[in-house]
Amino acid sequence: MWSSILELSTYTHLQNKKDMESATKFEDVKKVTTEEYFRDNQFSIDAYKKKYALTSDESYPQAVKRVCDFIASVESTQELRDYWSARWFDEIYNDWWHPSGGIMQGAGSNRKISLANCTTISLGAKREDEEWDSLEAIIKNAAYTIAKCAAYRQGLGIDFSRLRPNGCKVLNSANQSTGAVHWMEFEDKIGYFVGQKGRIPAMLFSISCDHPDVEEFIRVKSDYTKIQNANISVQCTEKFYKAVENDEEWEMSFTVPALKKGDKIYVDVHSADMHTTKEKETGRYYRLATHDRKKEVFSKSVKARKLMELIAKNMHQNAEPGIQNIDIARKYSNSDALYDEKDEYDSRILSTNACSEQYLSRESLCVLASINCGRFASKREIFVGQLEKIGHSINRFLDNVNECELVHQTFATPHQELAIRKLRRTGAGVTNIAAWLFKKGLPYGSKDGNEIGRAHV
Repeated sequence: MWSSILELSTYTHLQNKKDMESATKFEDVKKVTTEEYFRDNQFSIDAYKKKYALTSDESYPQAVKRVCDFIASVESTQELRDYWSARWFDEIYNDWWHPSGGIMQGAGSNRKISLANCTTISLGAKREDEEWDSLEAIIKNAAYTIAKCAAYRQGLGIDFSRLRPNGCKVLNSANQSTGAVHWMEFEDKIGYFVGQKGRIPAMLFSISCDHPDVEEFIRVKSDYTKIQNANISVQCTEKFYKAVENDEEWEMSFTVPALKKGDKIYVDVHSADMHTTKEKETGRYYRLATHDRKKEVFSKSVKARKLMELIAKNMHQNAEPGIQNIDIARKYSNSDALYDEKDEYDSRILSTNACSEQYLSRESLCVLASINCGRFASKREIFVGQLEKIGHSINRFLDNVNECELVHQTFATPHQELAIRKLRRTGAGVTNIAAWLFKKGLPYGSKDGNEIGRAHV
């Protein structure tokens, strides 16, 4: 279907050829230095040279040309490759929009760097009959995936709601589970070992408001020796908010299902080992239970308002935890609408990426760029046309980024490849709204500024 859509728009650029006659061309500015481009703004100069320049002598205009040529390389004809590279160069050079850091650093680098900034990995896929509360899932699956994504320059989010809480019985030498927060500390440290050219990969950990460890999770940022790399967020449900509103008791519960020796225990494909078997009918992996296990329901309750106050108190004190309104997110999730239980890829969202721009399904990707609102005219009759042109351009660019990930195999994991093929997510955000409001004589954050912003959405 997507190829058909692209075919329909293959030559829409012809109507813009006149615009390209006055466009800034690389040949005209190739001798402009990084210092000249950024007008000696040392912060911008240092940020570019430390993070995005491939070599010490690659100027910013040269980097933009590199990026545009690379992203245009997956167009179907040389004419289209030349046209889109030139158009994108003109728009980026003249500050209409900018690709994300992952694209700037990875495009044309000939290195194993993903062009996507972030992903969300699974520590508990939505399939309820799969076991995730195991060493295989925590270490072999999740920990390895964190390391792999970090090596490819991705930040990531991970939800821990499927791990059993502190104090549950386990049939090993520990006797009792050490809980979700304990394992967060382990996953948090992986980023320090798999660095990214002086950076530590951004991470976000989340847990459900009905998980028995949620209170410990909310307080964890008050201990400055724990989880110092990852951001944290509580996944709050509509049921919880109603309990807060009605001043009700809030039950936090986790069920460990009963097992009989010989029962099938389904596991994720990346948790499979020599003791697992692939089921012929479904293609899923399972192992057989070696011991009987009684059903255990681990629960505790607290006043819903008290839990909400605990979130607010710690948010004020530590700027965390954040909140994920998970029911609202799932209600409006386009990838949840595409979910097919027969499909190899589960497109239902799990959590957000590290910076919370997007709710993502398992190992789906943030392919990002931002539109500079400060460049747009203040008059609606003008800026609507500008936005139509830039919107079309930036979204074609970002979809090409997805195609580049597939063609050059710079995705970090097999599930990322599945996610790109299934969803082809893109994220075109906006920045510098303050400059656009300034043109209209309005302060950012003012009542009039907010109203005019809403009116023009």
